[in-house]
Amino acid sequence: MKPLVVILLPVILTIISAGLLRAVGGAVRGPNIAGIAVVGGFITSWAFLLSPGWSSEDSFERIGYIAVVAALAGLTLDIIRPTRFWTAVVAGFVICLSTWVSLNNGFISSGELSTSKALLFLVLAVVAFSVIVRLDQLRAQSVASYVVIIMVALALYTQAIIVGDSSSATTALILALCVAAYATLQLFLDVFLGDSVILGIGAALLAVAWAIAESDPSARIGLILVPLILFADGTAKHVPMPEARISSILYPIVLGFVASLPLGLGALITFVIYGP
Repeated sequence: MKPLVVILLPVILTIISAGLLRAVGGAVRGPNIAGIAVVGGFITSWAFLLSPGWSSEDSFERIGYIAVVAALAGLTLDIIRPTRFWTAVVAGFVICLSTWVSLNNGFISSGELSTSKALLFLVLAVVAFSVIVRLDQLRAQSVASYVVIIMVALALYTQAIIVGDSSSATTALILALCVAAYATLQLFLDVFLGDSVILGIGAALLAVAWAIAESDPSARIGLILVPLILFADGTAKHVPMPEARISSILYPIVLGFVASLPLGLGALITFVIYGP
């Protein structure tokens, strides 16, 4: 597979589809529905480049299902624009569904629901929901949200590369590229960082992390550090910035650097555990 194709296809698909949706939707609906192009560009590129099966019983093949369901739920929220309560209810349902499917390798449990399994489901669902809530909180800082999502995807890419999971690595890279392309488009078009992006990409990142953890247990400890990237903005805000317009350029760079610290530490831990 040519690296140039892997890089260009997600970017081109995301930009073109988001631009078309923005134009078709008009000034009112266009900015809200354009975000679905991020997951659309991801799914199309992922399916074309990696040719995955579509089985709910495989952690890697499940990524597509989870991303599509979450993105469509998010798109519905972007169109209807309900209260925050109902948004949380829908997000919670999507997270619980994807967590249940991941934990059972399918929609139907192969055995009885034990107390330990129910407890594990509850813990995983709460962690996953907390990740989505944190991404939603960052949405008010559009730049920070994009940088954090991209850095999380790159952290998963790094973890997958270390343990030799090339499929998950490519998937994480495609996710990062689609988000980066949409962020770049936002500089030129009035498009919105909506629930289709937050919920769709957030759920996809969680699914990729699960696939990596299942493919090689060596990555599990390193993966625990990845959520720290979600809080990198707190440290970045305390870095002194010049009182000028250049600060708007420096801040994403500083935030990326701060976010790279847990990324690097997690990668180091995985390398030490995985290495000979």
